[in-house]
Amino acid sequence: MGDRTLSRHFTDLAAALSDFRASHGWGRAVALPQLGVPKRVIAFDLGDGPFFMVNPTISWISRAEFEVWDDCMCLPEIAVRVRRSRSLSISYLDSEMRHAQLDHVAEDLSELIQHEMDHLDGILLTDRMLPEWGVVARSARERATKVHLLRK
Repeated sequence: MGDRTLSRHFTDLAAALSDFRASHGWGRAVALPQLGVPKRVIAFDLGDGPFFMVNPTISWISRAEFEVWDDCMCLPEIAVRVRRSRSLSISYLDSEMRHAQLDHVAEDLSELIQHEMDHLDGILLTDRMLPEWGVVARSARERATKVHLLRK
């Protein structure tokens, strides 16, 4: 990827994420394959503006897991329950093409990174869905959790 092409991809990703957040009120990241470009680039916005990971590689992943509701910009009306690793470490190139690394990230970022890495690998949230939960309307996540707990 040339500098100009990569810069355009950063702009497109940031705009897509910003537009989605403006119209839906949520969204923390988007991967370039979601825009139809099969390149390993992710844009994140955790509240301080966008940052980018180019060619990210997970270098360590926790064996400890947890269950979480997963939702996606590709299917914004649904949510599924998935199992994710509690923490991970990841290496990547930043927007200036400098090597960067995040070590032993917190659960919320860990699950988000895993979700976005799945997009880079062609895996959708429904591929990771825990079958006993099924697909629920995103707006019904809390109610589905209560019903599921009552069944146990």
